Amino acid sequence: MIRVISIILFFAYLALLIGIGIRQSKKVNDMESYWMASRGLTSWRIAFCLAASWFGLSSFTGQAGWLYYEGMGSLLYLAIPNFAAIAIMALVFAKRIRTIPVISQAEMLEMRYDTSIRPPLAIILLIAFGGYGAMEFIAMSYVFETFFGWPGWVGGVLIIVATMLYVNIGGMNTVVITEVIQYCLLACVGIIVAIGGINAAKAMIDGGLADGIAAGTSVYSVPHIPGSDVNWYNPLGFGLGTTLILLLAYLPAWSTEQSPWQRMWMAKDTATAYKGALLGAALNCVVYVTTVLMAIAAFVIIGAPEAQAADFNSELVVYLLMQKVIPQWLWPIILVGFMAAAMSNVSNFATSSASNLSKDIYQRFIRPNASQKEMLTVSRICIIITLAWAAVVGYIMPSILDAVSTAASLATCGYFVPIVGALYWRRGNAKGAVWSFILGGGSFLLMWILEMAGAWTAPIDKVIIGLVISFAAYIIGSLATKEPTPNQLVAFFREDAEKYIADWKAQGFPTEPTAESVALVNDGFICEEQGERRNARYVYKVPGVDFSNDEDWKAFVDKLLENKSWCWMAGYDIIYKIVSTDMLENVRLARGYEKDDFILYCEPLDYEVEESKEMIAVAVDDINRVLAS
Repeated sequence: MIRVISIILFFAYLALLIGIGIRQSKKVNDMESYWMASRGLTSWRIAFCLAASWFGLSSFTGQAGWLYYEGMGSLLYLAIPNFAAIAIMALVFAKRIRTIPVISQAEMLEMRYDTSIRPPLAIILLIAFGGYGAMEFIAMSYVFETFFGWPGWVGGVLIIVATMLYVNIGGMNTVVITEVIQYCLLACVGIIVAIGGINAAKAMIDGGLADGIAAGTSVYSVPHIPGSDVNWYNPLGFGLGTTLILLLAYLPAWSTEQSPWQRMWMAKDTATAYKGALLGAALNCVVYVTTVLMAIAAFVIIGAPEAQAADFNSELVVYLLMQKVIPQWLWPIILVGFMAAAMSNVSNFATSSASNLSKDIYQRFIRPNASQKEMLTVSRICIIITLAWAAVVGYIMPSILDAVSTAASLATCGYFVPIVGALYWRRGNAKGAVWSFILGGGSFLLMWILEMAGAWTAPIDKVIIGLVISFAAYIIGSLATKEPTPNQLVAFFREDAEKYIADWKAQGFPTEPTAESVALVNDGFICEEQGERRNARYVYKVPGVDFSNDEDWKAFVDKLLENKSWCWMAGYDIIYKIVSTDMLENVRLARGYEKDDFILYCEPLDYEVEESKEMIAVAVDDINRVLAS
């Protein structure tokens, strides 16, 4: 009966999510709205997105199990790097990345380096996100094995398919709404199981029913680490060396992870992104506290780790505890909470990696002339591909900890150095970045494969070797090859943008619009509220023009680029007109919805909307001059 009710509740919940997706799909008409939720999220939505996407079922159950078996030092696996990484993102990166008009890190790095950087980063991100998605596949497998007696893969596949359904319909608009619901469900589950566990543990001790624990003993003095004299409560119980290695493995990867950066880009303004990140860390703290309480209760109710069988899996502690302290009538609700938490994390990683496949691989290299309508279809297909990839990795990985540590370490060795270098070192270039990706990430993968095969184990931790190689490759590769060109620096360094603008103005290119273009823009100008900025755009239709052919579009763009106010940064699909050091204010040109129209858009501050109209009108004049020639 419990199984039946749980499944009914789950499908009712899934129907709710699909309903939300259908409603939100009405707001989706281009890539920006599908992947970035129209860049209008409030601080609380950012907070819930970060909390739900960075604290899924695997984090919840895995962290409690590791605490039970290894003590407070295991907070270094997830909790401490989680808080620290979000703080770093808020304090170091939020303001810096908010002015870069992109929807993925691969697109950002192509702007900063060149086209060679986009494929390797997209592939590394897909591999890493496969590991993160696998965490939820494994966690859901545990649920179905423990509570339903079904093969674990059935649960993993069910969550993958369910996530695919509601995310595919409404894109990121759906994700940001459902993550609020899913975080609340998980937090409630954590609080219920933690309080129920602690109360049951106290009752057992007071009643003299706990083996080896004297009546009257405080439940909080019970936990210990098997075979060790290290205090269970010591957060540095692993020793300083291991602590530093763990921080080195996780912090660089998580502080530069694409998924939370995308949430920063989705915020309505920089202050919102900053507040949302800090609030998200606080929300996660609430749930991590419940895992500590559950681990403490497990020592009494389940028994000390050394009393368990040799094949005991500590990642199952939450499920075993729940079976002993939670009334069966509550199980269906909690099981749906578990499923919601898994879907939240899976949707997060699926949307991040699918955006790489669709925009950074398909649109950039396979179909540069794809329309917005085609790209929406491709984006939905890419979500299916990335979710299937997560299921495959989840089936291969032996445990949650293996999945998260491998994914984080690969990301640290593969993309941390080129991303930070892009933002803070002007001399860094494409050659250095590509070498860093390939040698840093490749060396870690090779060492991991050799270790898994039992052929060779590195003399020191793999992540240290990989990160050192990545750093050295970036520095040496950059210094040994040509300096970046001006258009590779203009979006990242203010002084380069100022020089770029001064240079093209000195060449006498037009800066004032014609009356005809002003009238056209005024007639079709669309301006939507977006926090401190506005989403300003104009669809310029030119009857008789046909840019469905890729070669024709490239020829048009090359001709347009002869006007040096226009800048090629990341392929031919989007071209930038540089008139301001604030990149979001600058007009961008993209293919339109049909073969004979263009989309001109920018994100001006509230008080600069009229200026944005003029800039778009000047851009229309530039287009007309090229078409006339």
